[in-house]
Amino acid sequence: MGKQHLHIRFHLPLELNDFGFFDLGQRKPYFQSIRPNEVLAGLEVLLDGLEACPSAKVSAYFSGNFLEVLENCSLDGCLDRLYSFVQNKQIQLVGGTYNHSFAGIFQQQEFVRQTMAHYHKYHSLFEEYPKVFADTQLLFTPNMESVVERLGYKAVIAVPSTFFLEKHSLNETYHLPSGLGLHFWDKAKSTNGSTEKGNVKVVEGNSLCKKSVSGLLGDGTHLKPLKLSAKGQEVNWTQSTAMVPLSFNIFQKEAVRLLYKAHNHSPLELETWRRLQDANYLLSFNGEGKEKRFLQFSDIMADLALD
Repeated sequence: MGKQHLHIRFHLPLELNDFGFFDLGQRKPYFQSIRPNEVLAGLEVLLDGLEACPSAKVSAYFSGNFLEVLENCSLDGCLDRLYSFVQNKQIQLVGGTYNHSFAGIFQQQEFVRQTMAHYHKYHSLFEEYPKVFADTQLLFTPNMESVVERLGYKAVIAVPSTFFLEKHSLNETYHLPSGLGLHFWDKAKSTNGSTEKGNVKVVEGNSLCKKSVSGLLGDGTHLKPLKLSAKGQEVNWTQSTAMVPLSFNIFQKEAVRLLYKAHNHSPLELETWRRLQDANYLLSFNGEGKEKRFLQFSDIMADLALD
C-alpha cells in the first residue's frame, strides 16, 4: 500500500438543553455544560501516540470552539503538549472555519470572518499560521478560493467532486490556477466516477481511542507529510460548482434559512448564533429524532430574535 497523509479533525460536539415554545423570552442556557475530560479525550490519546512514535507526522484541524475549551480547561499541560508537537512539526495545523460551519457555502461575509478568526486564533496559541486549509466536510468552492489565498494558505484538502479531473488519479498532486495546491481525501469519488483513494486519510478526532491511534500511526513509516508546493497538474472548476453537493432534507434547508437570515444580534447572542452553525448539529437533523431537534433549534432561533 502506498503512503498516505493522515489528517485528523477536532471540533466541539454541540448539545442543547431542552428548550421549547413556552421557554421563549426566558433566555435559559441553550447549551449543555462542557465536560473537558470527555471533549479532549481523543486529543490526549493522539498526543500519547505521537509521543510513542516520534517519526509519525500528521495534520489536524481544531475548531475555534474546541480550542477555547482546550485553552480554559484544567487538564494539566494539554495545551502545552499540543504546542510542543506543533513546534516540532509532528502536527501540522490545518485551518478552516472557527465554528465548524457551512458559512463558506451559505454566507460569504460570515465565512470571511470565521476563516480569519480561526487563522489568527492558531497564531495566538501556537505562534504559527496554518498553511493548509480544509473547510467543513472538506467542501471547497470558487468563492472560498480568493479568501483562502489572500490569507496566505498554500494548499487545500478537499473532495474532488467540484473539480474537473478528466481521468487523472486522485492520488496525484494538483493545483488550481491561483497556485493553491490540492490534496484529495480517500473516501470521495471524482467527477469521472473513479473510486481510487486520494492521498489523504481523514479521521474524526472525537472518536479516537488508544487502539485506533495505534493502528493509524503504526511505526510512522506509511505516513507522509502534506506537500505545500503547487507542483503537479493544473485543474479547473466544474461548470456545476455553484451547486455544492449537500443533500439537505426539508428540516436542514429550513434550519439553514433561519440561521443565515439572522444577522442582527447583540454580541452575546451573536456568539450563540455562531455556535448554532455547527455543521455536525445541522447534519443530525437527518437522523432519528430530527423533528424534535429541529423544533428545539427553531425555538432557540426565535428566542434569539426577540428584542
